[in-house]
Amino acid sequence: MPSITYLHHRKINGDLLEVSPDKAGFQGIIFFIYQALKRNFSQCRIVSGVFSIPSVGCLMRMLCNRWSKNQYRFWADITLAKNYARQFSYYLKNNKTDCALVTQAKYLSFLKCSQFKVAWLDGLHSQIDLNYPGGSLLSRYTIQNLKELDRLAVQNADLLVFASQWAATYAINEMKADKRKVCVIPWGANLDSKNTRSSIKMMINQKKRDICNLLFCGVHWKRKGGDIAIRIIEYLNHKEFPVQLFLIGVEPPQSLPIPNNVIKVGYINKMISGSRILSDYYEKSHFLLLPTRAEAFGIVLCEANSCGLPCIQRTWGGLRRL
Repeated sequence: MPSITYLHHRKINGDLLEVSPDKAGFQGIIFFIYQALKRNFSQCRIVSGVFSIPSVGCLMRMLCNRWSKNQYRFWADITLAKNYARQFSYYLKNNKTDCALVTQAKYLSFLKCSQFKVAWLDGLHSQIDLNYPGGSLLSRYTIQNLKELDRLAVQNADLLVFASQWAATYAINEMKADKRKVCVIPWGANLDSKNTRSSIKMMINQKKRDICNLLFCGVHWKRKGGDIAIRIIEYLNHKEFPVQLFLIGVEPPQSLPIPNNVIKVGYINKMISGSRILSDYYEKSHFLLLPTRAEAFGIVLCEANSCGLPCIQRTWGGLRRL
């Protein structure tokens, strides 16, 4: 079996990845991909926790963000990507594994190593950041950096694996990626689910039928469509349909009136004993509600499906063919 080295700038260990609520979704992907690699490769090394040292120019642009309408993104700066590449290249120089895997394009843009270079992405930086809320406010300098990081990563990769056809199509059409080295492999659930087809059938049969339980799960209220979910509940209440909504993740704005049949669960940290709690909500709900305004992939859909929960979603980005 081949061996692999997984590259990421955040510190990862085998059991726990410390995360903050606003980063929980993506950092969960990092952790569970690492666990999957350990199960499927003869040897899996991790290179993480590298230093990010801002240049004087980066610091000046970060200060200018306070007064400028056009926003500068420090993480997308070319100098930072080169800094990561130098550190990763150094660690890989004496590493005898067969391939190097990254889950962000910027790690690959300037990477120099003898290993087979693989990127497994939900999308390229320019595709996601320019289409997500706030993309129209990015500075011209940041937009140039995003596109340059993507262009170099596409050229430098030996294999580009995308989580959706939406992302793969963008890489081929916009970044001129070689079709022969592009493929699509969806990500999976960020849950330690051991459900089987028979256990899921049993869960479905045991669900209550007197009321429809909807589940909204997300830590970005506006982008995930939390306000739309509330309006859906208000409409169903007006039609006197028996329904309740479990609201997991970010707290709704205090100025927003919340119907009595909306249950605010709050944030659940899956990485710290919260995986079972979240699975319980998936299992007792009848539908996952995801009226998102922008979504590159939608890990929450995979988590819901792993518990046999059907999803009601908008078709944006990677969700179109998920």
